[in-house]
This record gives sequence, C-alpha cells and structure tokens, in this order.
Amino acid sequence: TIVIAIIGRLSPTKGHTFFIKAISKVVRSLGNIKAWIIGDASKGKEKYKEQLMLLVMRLGLSGYVEFLGARTDVSELLPKIDILVMPSVIQEAFGRVLIEAAASGVPIIATKVGGVTDIIKHSKNGILVDPEDEDAIKDAILRLLDNPGFSQSIASNARRDVEARFGLDK
Repeated sequence: TIVIAIIGRLSPTKGHTFFIKAISKVVRSLGNIKAWIIGDASKGKEKYKEQLMLLVMRLGLSGYVEFLGARTDVSELLPKIDILVMPSVIQEAFGRVLIEAAASGVPIIATKVGGVTDIIKHSKNGILVDPEDEDAIKDAILRLLDNPGFSQSIASNARRDVEARFGLDK
C-alpha cells in the first residue's frame, strides 16, 4: 500500500479539500493507496474537520483516507510515508514540515506559495503545483509513483539541501 500524507493543523488555508479531491482521482487510477491526514482542528474549528470527513464519505474514500489526529510521533510516521503533499492555499512563511519530510527522505509535492518556493525547487528536490489545483496534485502524485527513479532523485536532493541549508545549527 502506498501512503500519501498531509501534515498540519486542519484549516481551510492548508488545502485539505484539494488534497482529498486529488486523492479521489488517484484512487480511480490506483487502488492500493492510503491517505493519511495528520493533524487536528484547532479549538473552534471542529466544524471544518466534520466538513472534511463528510467530503471523504461523499467521495467514497472512507476505505482510503484515515484521519490520524494530532500526533507527537510524526518523526516515526515520516519513514512510513511514500509521498508528502503540502497543498497550502495561502502564503506560508516557512514550511517546517517540508524540512522534516525532506530530512526523512520523503518525496514532496507542495504549492507555489511564499517561503515554500525558497525550500522546494520544482523537479529538483520536489514538485511545485499551483494552489487550489487538485488535478495538478493528482498528476504530481502519479508522476512520482510512475517514475520511482525520479521520485528517489528528488527525495535525495531534498535531503542533501536540508543537510546543507537547514541543519539545527543553521
């Protein structure tokens, strides 16, 4: 089973709906995937989580999508993830989850927003897509899955970049 994940608090700004819609399209092409939604809604945003769960049910993805909630063991989950997607729809100042995934050797798909483009260079150490574009996310997922050599190459490049540019001392 291929594990595709999104990590972050549940908020409309983080692009979860586009992730779920992209997963729906990937499932039509490949059946052997599991999508992990890691993170939870902030206090007062529980209704958004309910909307996401309803979208999963409406798209027939209950057997494919798992809501893992807020976790303290993300570093233990990262090695089990085949692709990380960060589909933010607003300008991100800095994507720490990108650094952690890259350090773990996980191939990354992210949207072209703010500081993300300072970390991810398209087709070099990840794949960049336009915000709110579930088709582009789906295409990027399929590209990585169809081309393991490319996937491994960008993951290796990302790890090297993280080691050189974002170590704890830096």
